[in-house]
Amino acid sequence: MYTNELIAKIRSNHTGLLGKTALIEGRESLTFGELWDLKDQCSEKLLSRGVCKGDVVAIRSANSIRLGIFFLALVDIGAVPFVVNYKLDVLKIDTLNISFFLVNNKLMSGGTSQELAEEDFRKEDWDDYFTLFRNKKQFKPITDGAFLVTSSGSKGSPKIVKLTVQGTIRNIQSNTEALSIRDTDITVVALPMGYSYGLVGQFLSHLYVGATIILTDGKFFLAEIGSLLNKYRVTTLFMVPPMIRQINYLQSKGFYKMNTSSLRFVTIGGNRMEQSSILKAMGFFGCPIVKTYGLAEAGPRVCTNVIPSQEYREINSVGKANNGIKVSIIDKSGNSLAVNQLGTIHINSPSVTSGYLNARLTRLIKPFNAITTKDIGYISETGNLYIMGRKKESFYIGKRQLWFQEIENILYSHFNLLKLSLEKENRKIKIKTVSMYDYAVNPDAIIEKLSDTLNTDAGKMFRIEMIKTNEFLSEK
Repeated sequence: MYTNELIAKIRSNHTGLLGKTALIEGRESLTFGELWDLKDQCSEKLLSRGVCKGDVVAIRSANSIRLGIFFLALVDIGAVPFVVNYKLDVLKIDTLNISFFLVNNKLMSGGTSQELAEEDFRKEDWDDYFTLFRNKKQFKPITDGAFLVTSSGSKGSPKIVKLTVQGTIRNIQSNTEALSIRDTDITVVALPMGYSYGLVGQFLSHLYVGATIILTDGKFFLAEIGSLLNKYRVTTLFMVPPMIRQINYLQSKGFYKMNTSSLRFVTIGGNRMEQSSILKAMGFFGCPIVKTYGLAEAGPRVCTNVIPSQEYREINSVGKANNGIKVSIIDKSGNSLAVNQLGTIHINSPSVTSGYLNARLTRLIKPFNAITTKDIGYISETGNLYIMGRKKESFYIGKRQLWFQEIENILYSHFNLLKLSLEKENRKIKIKTVSMYDYAVNPDAIIEKLSDTLNTDAGKMFRIEMIKTNEFLSEK
């Protein structure tokens, strides 16, 4: 049977850990020995059902032990797993050449079965937890990708990124080194595993070294975090900015009572994080906060900034490039720029994608080698990378250039907002805010704060759109 090098490396790292707890989900847990036995059984069953090397197999499920087993089994037999976070109509699955679809039975309501039937999928039983859908069409196998992840999809349909075996091994190794992840760690995976940050940056990296992984549904994580830390003495947490801001807000309301003394670090990735929220989180968690930078197309992890204390001087940086990765700042002609000069961020990494499943590669990406991002930034004298934003994320007040993130910094430091997005709209900038239902804030207060801080009539420049939520946030 075909043996995948990524899976073989992970498995060999567990040789002396077979009796140690590998995965935990609710009341269920598996040792590493049990995990690999179940993986082998799953691999055999997938092959017996006709899943072949290069077949794209989509999996729709919340984080779970079974999702982890499916992923490992599919990669090991050479199939190409794709953990789906989006609604099917958003993904336009008729364009993706998916051979099989495994759907958690808890997610079968809401028309999933009908949607897949309309796309020529035939329904088959799998077990008590999942249903298998087989595409009646046959497709050319994928030969240049081990698994698929989704880009952020902030504009239009998300791009589906192909990551390779060798690129992923290198990314995991540089990530575990940068974060000093070890086999004694206990982590909670609440981030969706269809995103590279949750899948590669956390799940596979911790699995690679033999750490214990607690799998939880991100929708409930922020409600459960206290009991998880108290029960399992968790050592590492991986979060996105809205999760940190929501924790800060709930903590200010006395929501949490937990022992955080076991934590070694908390990482923040997926989007930029303002200094004011980081300082609050450090006071609560009582451990270093680690800012990370990367993108799905880069494999994903690129830079790491370990913030050891609230007095650290480079909190606003995303840090230095991980081992084996080079980050440079280039001008429009592709020439490298000097220290502190603003330009486009360029990444050289062996983990760069081999391509997209649903789009053509642009000239900005050289597979397995380099990617020229759309981010603007500079590298400081200390070698740390600072990101200002995308090229279109700046504007002028008179002759003064401002970046969207400067507006975000003002608002996040003054108001308890969970998420902000800014978008140029005709001659104004639309600011969309998300806050908790019980937080009293109105557009006039935001406009007034911006007017005072920027010394301008902000009402003529900005339009505020406000959203309230009672949900726990787990995505960026």
